[in-house]
Amino acid sequence: MRRHIFLLLVCATLWGIYEFAVGGWLYGHHVPKSSVYLTAGALLLLGMSMRLPIGSGAIISALAMLFKFMNHPFYACHMVAIFLIGVSYDISRILWRRYSSRNYYPVVVGFSTGYLSAIMFSLTITYLVQHPHWVGGLPQVINYIGVQGTMFAIAGTVMVPLGVRLYDKVYGWRWIALHRPIGWLAISLPWIYSIVRLVRSFG
Repeated sequence: MRRHIFLLLVCATLWGIYEFAVGGWLYGHHVPKSSVYLTAGALLLLGMSMRLPIGSGAIISALAMLFKFMNHPFYACHMVAIFLIGVSYDISRILWRRYSSRNYYPVVVGFSTGYLSAIMFSLTITYLVQHPHWVGGLPQVINYIGVQGTMFAIAGTVMVPLGVRLYDKVYGWRWIALHRPIGWLAISLPWIYSIVRLVRSFG
């Protein structure tokens, strides 16, 4: 359990930092298809968490969403997107769990997560949140799924398996040994900084 919690926090914190730092730069410079790069990074980190129980994806995405909220101006569509990637990842693992022992399992999960996150996000932001930038209705939803969803799925087939392999390689590194307080201290520092930043923003 201790190892699971530590890995969950590592993935969530890195995702939050990636959203805050890289995402802020991409959107600030109006880079086309910025969401594809952000989703690819998220899928890499979710792939690293595949050894965790199903349901961890939603927790990781919720924590990443919280981290971004504490460090970045609030954008509803970004927050919804982050959370639904994690939820889609968990759903994909459930749908394909009978093949979890197969080598292609991470590829299928990544591919499924890409399309499912695009479907869930476009429907949620259009019909539930009713965001003003999503006024095109069903044609806009279909276009988003066809274009962005395909890019997400392609990214998922690469990044999720890469994340699994990266975890298997990094797991044995001595500097990340879970029994050492240095690991917990390192992962707590970004959160301490974020809390201080958030408190000061109300000052």
